[in-house]
Order: sequence, then C-alpha cells, then structure tokens
Amino acid sequence: MKFRSTRFRRLMVLVTMVFSVGLEGRGAEESVKSPAVAAALPQVDVELRGVFEGVLPGTEEKNHLSLLVHPHFGDFHRKSYLRIPVGLRYGLWDNWDVSMELEGYFSHGLKDVSAFDQMGLSAFHVTTKYRPEWSPFDDWAMAARIRYSHPLDHPPVELTDGLEHIMPEITFAREIEGWPGAEIFWGTGLDLVSTTPIKGLRDDNEFADDANSFSGGLVWQRGERVYTLETTYSTTALIGSTSQDRIQVRPGVIFRIPQKFTFNSRGDWRVGVALKWVYGPDGHDFGLSVKVRGNFDLKKLLGKR
Repeated sequence: MKFRSTRFRRLMVLVTMVFSVGLEGRGAEESVKSPAVAAALPQVDVELRGVFEGVLPGTEEKNHLSLLVHPHFGDFHRKSYLRIPVGLRYGLWDNWDVSMELEGYFSHGLKDVSAFDQMGLSAFHVTTKYRPEWSPFDDWAMAARIRYSHPLDHPPVELTDGLEHIMPEITFAREIEGWPGAEIFWGTGLDLVSTTPIKGLRDDNEFADDANSFSGGLVWQRGERVYTLETTYSTTALIGSTSQDRIQVRPGVIFRIPQKFTFNSRGDWRVGVALKWVYGPDGHDFGLSVKVRGNFDLKKLLGKR
C-alpha cells in the first residue's frame, strides 16, 4: 500500500498533533480543567454511520474491549450484496480509544446475483478518538478523531468508491442549560482522498477530491432514545483541485432494541432512523436511512467476569 509523499506527510503531522494535544492535556489536567469535562454527556453511543456521523466527546472505558457488528440492511433493496462490517474497539485510556473494522459482503439473492454466489471483503477502517482533559473554550468539551479507510480485494464497484480516505475531525460540545439530556456540538474536519487500483462507483453528491467540512447540531437523550439533528457543509474549494459544495441536513432518532426482540442476546442492539436532505453537485437528494448496530462486551460474551 503506497501513500503519496504529500499525503503521508499530512498524516504524520495530524498524528503528531493528536499526540501533542494528549500530552499537553494530561500535563495540564491538574491546573486547568474546563467545567465541560466534568459535565454529564449522553451515555448512549450515538455515532452510527448513516444516521449520525458527528464526533462527540464520549470514548470507550480504559481496557474495555467491545465487538461491533453493523449490518447494512438497506443493501437488501439498494444493492445486490449485503455488507456486514465487524470490528473491535478498545479503550487505551478512559479518554482515548481505537477501533479496527473489516467490512465483509455476500450476495443476498434478491437481485441479479444468486444468494452467496459472491462474497469477500470490501473495506478496512481504523479509527482513533481522543478527549483531552482541557479545552480552549470554557464550558465546551473537546474531542479529536482520525479515521482511515481503504478498499480491499476488488469488491463489486457498487460497494466502494475505490478511494483511500484519511479523515481527521475536531468537535466541541456542551450541555444546554435548563434542558436535561441535551447538548449542542460544532466542529470541522478534512477528507483527504487518494486513488487506489481498486475500481469503485461514487454515490450521488459524493466528492472524489480533498474536502473540508463544517458541522453542527443537537443531541437530546430521553431515556433509551436519543434524538439527533446534524447539519454539514462540505467544500472542495479550499484544499481540493475542484470547486464543489454540498449541504446536508439529517434529523434522526436512535433507540435500544429490547432484549426480548434480540433472542436475549448479551449484546446492546440499537436501531437508528434518519431523514436526509442533501444538495450538492448532482442536485437535490432526499432519503431515509435505517441502520442497526450490535455492541458486545467481549468479557460478558465469553462468560468472563
């Protein structure tokens, strides 16, 4: 796997920045601590791709290892293949975690390809998120995340865009005074892309160029349900070789599936539903996204205490 030299330097700078923030934050923890760090942020993990893609300050507990299963059931009516990403997330510290994910697929037989006639791997993802114990803005908690994605094994073109992505992001969040369980967030990020030998198909209004993104929204937890509103403006004009813009608005709700509907499995199963409106280079796009994710504590899953 080759990196373009400029892209590799960018990645090294970003990784160095994250480590620097972490070391500075741990050193300054005793002397400077934002009130937002101690605030009670939503306990439900709401980062569910396709429903809510914002970055919130929550991280995996130290030494806690989770198994993540994220089937794309929408593929049954949109594609000839069902994608099932499976990954592990581990808490390095209480405020720093890392996850790795392999995306597998198989033909489901409801369209042009016979069931299980084709199967394989389509992508590899690595993500790390850090929440420092300080913030440059009073009463705002801060989080930084870097996500790396690369296609694998020449999958069907409808399952990949054929691009390598390096996506650093930084977000600030705070509770809304007088509104229990609610918080607002805003942030910015980059999507640095490189071509690969793997052929793919770009979705409508998706870029094939380096881009900046600016996002903000609201998260409101009500018991086992979380209501979300996310707005994002993305552009290639600042760092890309083209000049394209995209606006996206996505309201949604995420809730836990009762255990009686999951055959009393030991996992934490969640369903997310979101409406999506996008305006970009390919025009307007309206849609509905439904996602399911299972989160399993490996110690409980293996019957260990």
